[in-house]
Amino acid sequence: MTGSLSTRNGLWYCVLYYKTIDGQHKQKWISTGLKERGNKKEAQFILQQKLEEYSHLENEERLIDKPITKNNEGKTYWLDWLQNYITDIKDSLSPHVYHIYSGTYMRIFRLFWGNANPYLEDLQTEDIIKFYDYLKNERKVKNLTVKHYSNVIRPAIKRAYKEKRLKENIYDFVPTIKREKSKVSFYDQTELEQLFKAIKGEKIELPVKMLASYGFRRSELIGLRWEAIDFINKTITINHKVLVSEKEVFLSDTLKTASSARTLPLMPDIEKDLLTWKKQIHKNQEYWGKSYNNAYLNYVFVHETGDLMYPDYLSHAFQKVLKKNNLRHIRLHDLRHSCASLLLAKGIPMKEIQDWLGHSDYNVTANTYSHLDFSAKIQSAEKISAALGSKTKNPTEEKLKELETKMKEMGISSIDDLLSLLKK
Repeated sequence: MTGSLSTRNGLWYCVLYYKTIDGQHKQKWISTGLKERGNKKEAQFILQQKLEEYSHLENEERLIDKPITKNNEGKTYWLDWLQNYITDIKDSLSPHVYHIYSGTYMRIFRLFWGNANPYLEDLQTEDIIKFYDYLKNERKVKNLTVKHYSNVIRPAIKRAYKEKRLKENIYDFVPTIKREKSKVSFYDQTELEQLFKAIKGEKIELPVKMLASYGFRRSELIGLRWEAIDFINKTITINHKVLVSEKEVFLSDTLKTASSARTLPLMPDIEKDLLTWKKQIHKNQEYWGKSYNNAYLNYVFVHETGDLMYPDYLSHAFQKVLKKNNLRHIRLHDLRHSCASLLLAKGIPMKEIQDWLGHSDYNVTANTYSHLDFSAKIQSAEKISAALGSKTKNPTEEKLKELETKMKEMGISSIDDLLSLLKK
C-alpha cells in the first residue's frame, strides 16, 4: 500500500492506493481536518499513521465484497450464520457497535475462514480456538479484544444449539479467555507540568488540558457540547459522546455506563480557555463563511473549518507533541490515569475518584488504581501501629513539643509572638 497527500476545498487529504485480492487498484480518501496552509508536515505525519491503520485493506477487500458461497442442500455456512445473527440482533445494539460487528468483525471472520468457510453443522471447538489463536498471534490483539469477538461467536453458537443445528454447544469446551491485567501508565504532577509547557500554543492544548484535568474519555471530550457548559453556575456536564469508526460518525446520548453521566465543577483556568476557544470559533465561522461546516455548531472541539475533531486526530497529534519535546511516551487515554493518580496523590478517597471518572463500579476504580494508593497503605500502617500499642512517636509531633518548650523558656506564649520576634 502506498499513499500521498492531496488538497480539496483548502484541506489536506490522505489518499491511499492499494490492490485488492483480485488485482483491482483502488483509492481511499481520508480528510485530515487540517487547512492546507502551514500544515503539510502534520498532514504527512497523519498519512503515515493512516497507511498503518488501513494496511489491512490490501488483499482483504475482495473477501468482503464477495463472500464465498457453496451449495449443499440443508446445510448453513458458518459465515452466513454469523452474518444473519448480527443482522437479527441489530435493534439491540447501538449503531456504532452494529457497524463494528457487521463491518470490522465480519471482515476478520471472512479473512480467517475464507475458502475454508465450514458448514455450521460441521463446526468444531477447535475451529473457534484456532480463530482466537489467529487473533492473538497473527493480528497481535490482546485478550480483551478477543473477548469482544467472543461476544458475537459465543451467542451465535448458543443459538445454533438451541435451534438444534448443533448436537452440542461446542463453545462450552472453549477455554476461558482471561483478561490481562493492564499496566497503568500515567504522568505524575511534574511530568504533567512539563506537558502543559510543551503543548502551549498547540492546536490540541485545550483538549489535552481537559483530558488531564478531568480524566474524560476521548468519546466524552469529543462529545462535549456548549450547552453542557454552564458558565453561570460553573459546571460542566458529561451527557453525550461521539464515536468514529472508519470515517463514520456516531452521535449518542447513551454513555458507556449510567455512571458516566456526571456533572463536575468548571475549573477557572479551563473556563478562561473555553471562552477564548469559543471566540476563536466565531472568528473561524466569519473567515470561512459558506465553506464552514455547520453540522457541528453545538460541539466544542471542531477544526477551523467546523469539521469535528476525530479521536484519532487527537491521539496522533498528541504523540507528535510528545516526540517533538522528548517527553515520555504514554497514550492519550493515559491522561485519564494521570488524573486519577494525581487525585490519589492529593489524598482524595477512592470512592470520590470513582464518581469523578464516571466508573459504574467501585471495584473497577479500586482494581485499576489501588496499587497507586500509597496514602491508604500509610493510614493502614498507622492504625496497625496504634492497635498494637506502638510507642513510636510522630516526628512532627515531637518537634512541635520541642518548639513549645523552647518558647516557654524564652517567655513566648504564642506563635504570633514568635513570628513578630523573628521579623525584628
